[in-house]
Amino acid sequence: GKYRGDILVLPAWGEARDAWCHRSNFCTTAQEMGYRLIFPGMGKSIYTQQHYPETRTDWKAYPTYTWLRDTLIPELQEKYCLLAEKGNNFVVGMSAGARGAVRLLQDRPDLFVAGAALSGDYDPGQMKGDNIYRGFLGSYEKYKDRWEISENLSTEVARIKAPLYLGHGKD
Repeated sequence: GKYRGDILVLPAWGEARDAWCHRSNFCTTAQEMGYRLIFPGMGKSIYTQQHYPETRTDWKAYPTYTWLRDTLIPELQEKYCLLAEKGNNFVVGMSAGARGAVRLLQDRPDLFVAGAALSGDYDPGQMKGDNIYRGFLGSYEKYKDRWEISENLSTEVARIKAPLYLGHGKD
């Protein structure tokens, strides 16, 4: 069929990379419309910039956002001609994957023409008791800058230039 663009599909924390295809008709519809879908296996990633010394050891096995941006995307471009510069590229994410989608739109406004972020959380400082954030960032009390600045995507919202659909819940 006719090629219309590439869609980078970012999974939720702990989800299979192709979970979107099993839970909805998104994959079938997108492919019928001519989109190539890219499903990176992110495992238990919340798309942090890095693994910190305080990150749970078993979670350090999973990719970071920086790996996605600096390693995977260039490799997809060079080896497979996916996500071409100035291409018709989109990013979509669910839950933790929504964090990755928003972060990519902030960091790579030149690469993506639009994105969608579903049921994500972007401001860890609003979730100080969250065990997953604590497992990645360390305690809020000790590492407040991580929670409030470096891993807080809401502080950089003005950097998003592409259209972004934000949705949360079923309504």
